[in-house]
Amino acid sequence: MLRRRVRRTRRVSFFVLLASIGALWVFPRGPAAQTASPPKPKGVDFNRDIRPILSDNCFTCHGPNEESRQANLRLDIKEGGAFDQREGYRVIVPGASAESRLYQKISAKDEALRMPPVISGRNLTAKQIELI
Repeated sequence: MLRRRVRRTRRVSFFVLLASIGALWVFPRGPAAQTASPPKPKGVDFNRDIRPILSDNCFTCHGPNEESRQANLRLDIKEGGAFDQREGYRVIVPGASAESRLYQKISAKDEALRMPPVISGRNLTAKQIELI
């Protein structure tokens, strides 16, 4: 009789173990971990947030191609003149977007002054302008 109980206990323990392994296989990190979204990085990062906007909208005229570059301004590298003093203003003023000529151009109300120009067929969304 004692042997039967031991065998039954071992059998139940074996099935509990199998059920636990099966649950781990189906839910490797638990059901709550699968539905939780990853934490979003805080703050604005130039390479992650700003460079893609400039690449899509500005690099055609202000990028690495010397032949198509306008206003002798490169926005793809820091040494491209965007941080230098030009004709009494700086194109990019880190930490002071209202003083940056770039921000003034992309947020201009007048379409004739706004960058990118209407003829390019590109435009920035309000969210992109705010991010810059």
